[in-house]
Amino acid sequence: MSFPFTVVLNDRLVKAISSTKQHPLGTRGHTVDGRVFRYAQNGGTALAAHYVCGTAAEGPASTATDQFFYSAYVAGATYVKLSLSTVALPVLSANYFQDGYLLVNSTDLAYNQMVRVSGNEALVSSTALGQQTGIWLDVDGLDKTVDTATCIAKLVANPYAKVVVNPIAATTGGYVIGVTPVAVTASYYFWLQTWGPALVLNSEGNAITIDLLAGRPIGPSTAVAGGACRPITASASGYIPMDTDSGKGWVQRIGTLMTCAPADTFFCLVNLTIAP
Repeated sequence: MSFPFTVVLNDRLVKAISSTKQHPLGTRGHTVDGRVFRYAQNGGTALAAHYVCGTAAEGPASTATDQFFYSAYVAGATYVKLSLSTVALPVLSANYFQDGYLLVNSTDLAYNQMVRVSGNEALVSSTALGQQTGIWLDVDGLDKTVDTATCIAKLVANPYAKVVVNPIAATTGGYVIGVTPVAVTASYYFWLQTWGPALVLNSEGNAITIDLLAGRPIGPSTAVAGGACRPITASASGYIPMDTDSGKGWVQRIGTLMTCAPADTFFCLVNLTIAP
């Protein structure tokens, strides 16, 4: 496996935050000891260091199920317009979906595709049906032609855009994407760690933590913001990444314990295995 587009980082750079965007979201960075990071943007709330973070809620336009192309577009088109036929488009800020994706679904398999978005126009009206918003696509544009009759479009934001502290509300969706190596100001850009040894907030309680051995799998806490813990089945504990009541199973494994924390709300060392 090779990563031709990656940024070499050191301990100073991985802790740098910025109010201005320096790289495309999701850009891969690595240190000489094998730790891996992804370039991300914080959401509207400041993040503490060494906290487990996840994706923001979908939307606003990504939740629409009847989004259509304003007209037919040929393969290679780098600018398209979307409109809704029965529901008003939500308010969109300019470039809300920058570095995100345009998904095209159709009953005709010849149209299905995913294309990277380079930007979008602002849409201030949320009441006028049929209102259009322009979407700029990556340099190669559409892979295939699209039509207005059978193609349904969906906009999905980049997973590293406007990240939030875990746990993510069950009503909005989302998943764990990394751990903060440093405290991050609201809306600032930073390097989010996704692979290799990382300090992570412990959220299991003193007795469980001391007994926990290296090599155990670690997942995100469902109760403590930014915390991590092992999969256990005692649903009354409140510190579980395993949903035994509904049978959904473990939410997500984020890594392997390297060394435990001395007490609850302290930090343990976890070998992250989220994104290499």
